[in-house]
Amino acid sequence: MAGTQRGMNGVGSAGGGGVSGPGRPSDEPRGHLCCLYRDEAHRRRVTATFVEGALGSGERVMYVSGTHRPAAVLSALHEDGVEVDPALRSGQLVVRPLDDLPSARPLRIDELEQQVREAVALARADGFPGLRLATEMTRVLDALGSFEQLLAWERLAGELRREVAVTAVCQYEEGLLEEAEAVLVEAEHTGAAPELGVVPLARLLAVDRPFGLRVSGELDLSNREELVRALEARAAVNPEMQLDLKGLSFIDVGSLRAIYEVASRLPEGGRITLVDLTDPVRRVMDLAGLCHERVEIVS
Repeated sequence: MAGTQRGMNGVGSAGGGGVSGPGRPSDEPRGHLCCLYRDEAHRRRVTATFVEGALGSGERVMYVSGTHRPAAVLSALHEDGVEVDPALRSGQLVVRPLDDLPSARPLRIDELEQQVREAVALARADGFPGLRLATEMTRVLDALGSFEQLLAWERLAGELRREVAVTAVCQYEEGLLEEAEAVLVEAEHTGAAPELGVVPLARLLAVDRPFGLRVSGELDLSNREELVRALEARAAVNPEMQLDLKGLSFIDVGSLRAIYEVASRLPEGGRITLVDLTDPVRRVMDLAGLCHERVEIVS
């Protein structure tokens, strides 16, 4: 099973290559990525692709707005096809203005570092396997006070990304940087943020009531690791969880077995309850013949 590559407006697009250096788009929105956006439409496509990637992996995504109000960011995501409301309710999607951050002005690099570390730790404490961070950098540049300080932050952010495994995309309005500045900014990143992304094969949406995950789309070898990471992150917060599978159209035996393996590692009293199974999923379950005391199936 393979994802479909398209723009966030649903228009088909030819596939691209992997990252070989700054300026070339990444197929998968991972790493310390840069977006030098040409116009508002370009920025919106990159943002929607990035958020969809986070929701597909079960990770929390935080968008730090600068020149755009949070309500405008959410409205644009909704218009571009991202289901923002359930992600907002569960805390999987967080949009906050730069001015809401502690010590927002003037900014010091060590304060930014501490805020990223705290955001990553909070995401994991809330039951998410990781954090994806998108930031509008124009206001950050203003608040840091100089381009040299901005470059110093981007260099540290690259090191921090590897240490705490955060995925980030830094958004810069192309016309606000000199050509030489843009080259230096790009050099501090692992690649360009994709604006035409691969639609996630499955969506792993965190749910609080009842606690667990709502899984939709298709699960197979290509996204099995992300499923396991999401399940283990939720179980670390509450080992009694529910998997809502009514939107799941396919699961392979290996992914089903992975659910049972996670359940087998739960502590005493832990349980994974599978609800709203579709007919294709039931057929695979009958074929696999799996059974475990910590897995309950509710029709």
